[in-house]
Amino acid sequence: ILLTDGVETCNPITTSPDYPVNVADRLFRTNRIPVHVIGLAISSSRALLNQIATAGGTDAGAPGGDTAFFADDPVTLADGLADIVRDSLLIEVCNALDDDCDTLIDEGIVKFCNRPAGTPTATLCTDPGETVCDGMDDNCNGLTDEGLLNACGVCGVVPTEVCDGLDNDCDGAIDDGGVCMMCRPESEICDGVDNDCDMAIDEMLSRACGVTLGECRAGTQTCTAGRWGMCSDTGPSMEICDGLDNDCDGIADNLTRPCGTDVGECAMGTERCLGAGPTWAGVCDGSVGPRTEVCDGLDNDCDGRTDESVAGVGTPCGTSEGECMPGVTACVAGR
Repeated sequence: ILLTDGVETCNPITTSPDYPVNVADRLFRTNRIPVHVIGLAISSSRALLNQIATAGGTDAGAPGGDTAFFADDPVTLADGLADIVRDSLLIEVCNALDDDCDTLIDEGIVKFCNRPAGTPTATLCTDPGETVCDGMDDNCNGLTDEGLLNACGVCGVVPTEVCDGLDNDCDGAIDDGGVCMMCRPESEICDGVDNDCDMAIDEMLSRACGVTLGECRAGTQTCTAGRWGMCSDTGPSMEICDGLDNDCDGIADNLTRPCGTDVGECAMGTERCLGAGPTWAGVCDGSVGPRTEVCDGLDNDCDGRTDESVAGVGTPCGTSEGECMPGVTACVAGR
């Protein structure tokens, strides 16, 4: 900052390196040091001070085209110094440079992308705006399709209003524009629309449902507000032995039940349902029943015991001759 209250006469030779204008030019162009000039109570030499400021790369922007500051009182001087200090502050701007010399580039700057144009990441300083209505945030500003959605809040043209009891064009009015005067009658179907143009929707619509088979019985469905209701049919149930087709598969009493026992050497089988009553066959197909118990280490009679009550067991045997003593027969370990 050059503060002066008189003519700069250090070196009046304009071609000399020490001439004030040349010094300011060298500081600015070579060393990138801007030179601010303030003239105090100057009545002459304004042109020279303006030349020094211009050469030093500064401009006070004062009325009359002065590039140097000129002050005649403390208030004006303070204002000039404040302007110089303010203009000297380094402020980061979006230009891919470290403007404030903090080793960071464009920090704190909101950037944008332009996915449709091939810039998928937020590297742009200027918001290109949303250009394609595609359900995506194409400019990386946190919003989707802003400015592109129609009155119904979706992409594309606003739907045309039709006579269906709805606000198709999303203008807050239903069936406006006389659209219902152009109704073309068609067969009424269950869709929530007055297809036959009689000012009634889905009237008198019903249809058969279910099946009549076995114990099942078909029913009907009624249309309400564009949807088919519950079917009034009688559905299938679990099959039981009663001579009826309870599960509605076309076959009555197609079931069996287990019979017999699997204790010991016995094996279980199955018994078939014969029809109403209920009536079961009384024959256990595939089963193996009990047999007479024999001394073989097995439960032949399927009573949960092994080798009990075997014929011949307990019969006297042996002799009392000499040192011998008689005994009785026994089944031990199947022998």
